[in-house]
Amino acid sequence: MNKITKFLLMITLIVGVVCLNALPVFSASGSTSGEVSIDYFDFDKASTNDQTADGSGYKLKFYYKAGRIRNDNSVINVAAGYVTCTASQRNFIEVSPAGVVSAESSFTAGSIPLYTIYANASAIFTPVDKRAFLMATGILTTDTIVSTYGTGNVIAITVSEATNATGAIKIVSTPTINDGEYHVPIWVDAQLALTGGGSIYGVRGHVGTIAGVTMDATGYQIGVHGRILNLGTVDNGGIIIAGLLGQTLTGGTYDAVSHMACAWLSWQSTTTVTSGETEILYLSHNAPGLTLDSFIYIYGVNPADYFIKFHAQMNGGWSDVGTTEGEECVGHLKVRYHGADAYINVFSDNS
Repeated sequence: MNKITKFLLMITLIVGVVCLNALPVFSASGSTSGEVSIDYFDFDKASTNDQTADGSGYKLKFYYKAGRIRNDNSVINVAAGYVTCTASQRNFIEVSPAGVVSAESSFTAGSIPLYTIYANASAIFTPVDKRAFLMATGILTTDTIVSTYGTGNVIAITVSEATNATGAIKIVSTPTINDGEYHVPIWVDAQLALTGGGSIYGVRGHVGTIAGVTMDATGYQIGVHGRILNLGTVDNGGIIIAGLLGQTLTGGTYDAVSHMACAWLSWQSTTTVTSGETEILYLSHNAPGLTLDSFIYIYGVNPADYFIKFHAQMNGGWSDVGTTEGEECVGHLKVRYHGADAYINVFSDNS
């Protein structure tokens, strides 16, 4: 498995350990005298000196609730139960990929850590929660992964004090692929599964400033950021490189739609911008000394009815209608050209 596969497998494993029907997977089932039970939020240490009924020893049992784990593509349900800790040492509670919970003298490679707990000759002390997984850049614990399945996000990751160039999740991928193959570090496949209405988004980004904070220095607020960073050599005339790609794919049936497009730019803010330019699309050439072939390139091999289509209602001063006598001009489009207002004539025929 490559690094990305291992990373995603670790996420699925920890989610399996942390969540069960919106509850923690391994936690308390209540306490009895001489036995320790643990709740996801509260610890409960049993009383000491509680001997077994037959006088053969002391109760050193660690109880856990039912849960489930995922091992590769198999989901394993683990029944509630207990493990017996070894006296006079620290016990390492873990669950194996097969779903077997055990108390060991150390954590076993390949198993999922749950708790560490010390037991003396007659009692178990407060367990230490070890339900976490290790990443290359740090530790993500059950304090930072919160499962709210059924009511909100399956996984919510919050980074409150992020340093420069640091994100909640960083994926580094260096695939070895051949001609005709492709690699996707993050793949989202979302399909509506209920007849009716609703909206579905593959990836959605919200940015801004929190209430009470002023952004008063140069910077950016970008919902989705795509860019090209090539450190090698590109050498084939069939290669297309772009920071963003939107596609429509063949499949299903479209009986009626309002619009269907590869990209949708929609200005919805009604907040007044006091200073600066506002536009729906901003094209910026920021490479000094480099001359581009064009700002826009249109590949028109396949047919289309119109080059551009305007809605019947066009409000504002950017357009007008009306025929100038003796001409076939039916309107004008207002543009800003070389610092001055100018107009593009619109004709009713192509003669």
